[in-house]
Parts: sequence; structure tokens; C-alpha cells
Amino acid sequence: MNFSNEFKICQYSFDNSIIDTLNDYHFAQECWPVVYVIKETGNKKLAAYVGETFDIITRFDTHLRHSDKSQLQDALLISGNKFNKSATLDIEAKCIRYMAGDGRYKLLNANLGLAHHNYYQKQELYDEIFRSIWEELLALGVAKHSIKEIDNSDLFKYSPYKSLSTEQTKSLIIILESLLNDKYESIVIEGGAGSGKTVLAVFLLN
Repeated sequence: MNFSNEFKICQYSFDNSIIDTLNDYHFAQECWPVVYVIKETGNKKLAAYVGETFDIITRFDTHLRHSDKSQLQDALLISGNKFNKSATLDIEAKCIRYMAGDGRYKLLNANLGLAHHNYYQKQELYDEIFRSIWEELLALGVAKHSIKEIDNSDLFKYSPYKSLSTEQTKSLIIILESLLNDKYESIVIEGGAGSGKTVLAVFLLN
């Protein structure tokens, strides 16, 4: 199935003129949830910011008055008729994680977005839509590595940008609760090779 028909990426100059331009943008006028990337231009390692909102005009107006984000020059709006709030939160979180793992941009985001949550048609539809979005970001030069390359890189596998599995999340909670309990003097984490011990340890240290 071709998932590239399920979304559209629109590019704009990120300056004060974008507010008037967005008055003709359907998803802005209808308060539809969208994902966006604002970024610098050039060939060196550059800054970028990823976000999601249902009020893109107000959000961009705020960013244009921000000391760091106002220095960015390009805006990409990622939208689609099947986007909902859960989907855009998930796509935002994936964009943050994979752009961080890709290394093309230094992200200005202070957090990882709302990662690792489930919602209707997440796997069969929206995971595939994100893969198509990433392919287009590659074609636009916003990213330089494929999802497979990033997934297989040690930087990504052992980074807190990679979300924990359900079992790892449960283990993390047990560890944190144990650290707050004076009756435990040590904690031992056991598991076979590839079970995710290092990922859990890095996430815990972060």
C-alpha cells in the first residue's frame, strides 16, 4: 500500500510572513493537528526544532518571538486528513528520536515528546505513514540516514531517544522505587545478550 498519499509536507520560509501565508493553509484554519519542523539552512551541523499542535498560527507566532527558535529559517508542516492528536504526538516523538539519531541536526527540543503510547491503528497505519514521512525527509535533505541505519546504530540503540519496551519500562519503575527504599542496598539486573540491559541502564542514567 502507498502511504505517501496519507500526508503532505509543505515548506515555508520561517519569518514573520509565514503567519499571513498560513491564513490560506487548510489545516491551520480548521485547527487540525499537524507536526512541524523548523530548522536552519546550510551544510554544517545545524539547529532544528520539532513540534506538534492544532493551532499552528499561534504556535509559530510564539516561536518567532523566541530568542533561539526565531533564528531558524525554514519550516516544514506535515499534515494529513487522517491525522489525529494521538497520531501527531506519536509522529512528533518519532521525528525527535530519529532526527536525533540521524545527526543531521542538533535539536533544540527539551524533551522527547510523548513517546511509546498506543492508539487506534498505530501499527497498521500510522507507523507506516511515519516510514513514508521519513523517506520524504530523506529526499528533501532533512535527514541523511534511513530508519534501518539509525535503528542499527549503537548511538541510537543506547540512547535515551530510543523508547523503552513495556518490560523495560516496568523494570525501570521497579529500579526507581527500589532506589527510594532504604531496605535495599544493591540492585542486580540480569538478562541474556540482547535483552536490553544496556539500553535500560543508559535510560536510567539519563
